[in-house]
Amino acid sequence: MDKNNLFKKYQLAIQMKHKLLGGKPKSEKLIEGWLKTRGRENTIDQEIEEIDTIEEEKKAWSGFKKDEKGLYLNSYQIKGMIKETIKVLGLSKKVKGLKGLIVSGFFVYPARIYVGKDKPDGYIEEGCQVMGPKGPRSIIKRHDYVENVGFNFEIWFFDTGILTEKLLDLILTAGQKVGLGTNRHEGGEYGEFKILKFEKVHKVD
Repeated sequence: MDKNNLFKKYQLAIQMKHKLLGGKPKSEKLIEGWLKTRGRENTIDQEIEEIDTIEEEKKAWSGFKKDEKGLYLNSYQIKGMIKETIKVLGLSKKVKGLKGLIVSGFFVYPARIYVGKDKPDGYIEEGCQVMGPKGPRSIIKRHDYVENVGFNFEIWFFDTGILTEKLLDLILTAGQKVGLGTNRHEGGEYGEFKILKFEKVHKVD
């Protein structure tokens, strides 16, 4: 392997089939707790600045990050979908070195993947029970969503021979059902997408 053949690179375009639900907590308290569970306490101030914060007594409200260009996903959400699909398919045990490659040698660009909208199309609500200091209590969970959105991104990974194009195609095909965003595991109208473009880039800068 030399530096001219260090990476493989693919361009992708996907279209959400139904609703894409935002999963970023919209209150500062919820953001802080969400980040701490993921070992990302050092990003708390930045995350709070990048989301439209609200406070409601008995609601857990999640949405999307937003900047001057509009609502967006982080690239690590695409990578998370890839990792989850690999786990579901049992490929970590079947393909030696795949798990390590995805963790340390697999990259998604750009860092911010815009959904093409300035604000959500709406929100869904669902009731659930949580355990508090005084015992269980009912709360309403609310999730912002966008509909009829598509976006483009690139996948780069080290060309070690572990992740072949055939294997990547399998992972992405299965990933269409694994889905993106919050509540994707519930199936139906949340998170599923369709791949519109999957092309190898033969020259990598």
